[in-house]
Amino acid sequence: MQNEPDVLNKLISVRKQMLTPEDHNLVHIVGNNFPTLIGDEHSAVTSILVEIFKASRIYHQVKSFEGYNPSQPIFQAHPELYDKLRKKSNGNPVLELIRLDAVGYKPIPNLPRHKTCKYKDSFLQIDRYLNSMIPSYFIQKYGTEKLYIRVDPYTVSKKAPPLSLEEEFIQRPNPYWIERLIIHPDQHEGSELFLPQYTVDDIQGNEWKRKQCWEYQISGIRKLQIVATMKNEGNRKHFSISLEELSEESIDDGMLIGRMIHLDAMDSYDTEIRSGET
Repeated sequence: MQNEPDVLNKLISVRKQMLTPEDHNLVHIVGNNFPTLIGDEHSAVTSILVEIFKASRIYHQVKSFEGYNPSQPIFQAHPELYDKLRKKSNGNPVLELIRLDAVGYKPIPNLPRHKTCKYKDSFLQIDRYLNSMIPSYFIQKYGTEKLYIRVDPYTVSKKAPPLSLEEEFIQRPNPYWIERLIIHPDQHEGSELFLPQYTVDDIQGNEWKRKQCWEYQISGIRKLQIVATMKNEGNRKHFSISLEELSEESIDDGMLIGRMIHLDAMDSYDTEIRSGET
């Protein structure tokens, strides 16, 4: 915008001819990032911004799923890290995971989006889809020696990225039922959180609803479902719990990204969850 205003004006002129009602609504969802612009010019630039963001997201999504290979930037900058990949029983590398202690990742408690780790003179990023509270829990429980993590092979920087403080939770589920696993066989416990589908009129003047609308429209978040069951299996009781995030965050990019945690335990009925025996 500052260095090439003539190019920007040409882009605005073209984009203005293709504006739709949805493009105008983006200004309300994304926020006023261009206070010097008004009307169609503002809508056009906001639409261009969102389209560039989407194209960049798709490009980096595809890259982030690649198997590790020595030509990727992380191994070009630090070739010794390729020897730190997880190994199969036959000694061949698993081209998806790297030793956590090798990259020195130290998640910040209660910041789910903290992805940065410092390695020598570089800043690396763990996988964009991994909530940092998950490795944080396992580090506290088991240490780092036998843990493996997915590090983005294309993100290497000499400068630390800014810390993201974005809040992910709209409402927390009730945790008290799980303090003791007293679920009768063939019954279930759990909870379900969801984001409402607000209209542009709904979010006017309400910053909290605007953030919810952003997570629904742009991030594609829909629901978080938690289901726990207890079943009889002969003389034993089988406890099972699943936590699943339902989203459409990449559906417009031709991808469906899902996150699910499934846990099982035998003979855990009436067990205190903090005992560590489940």
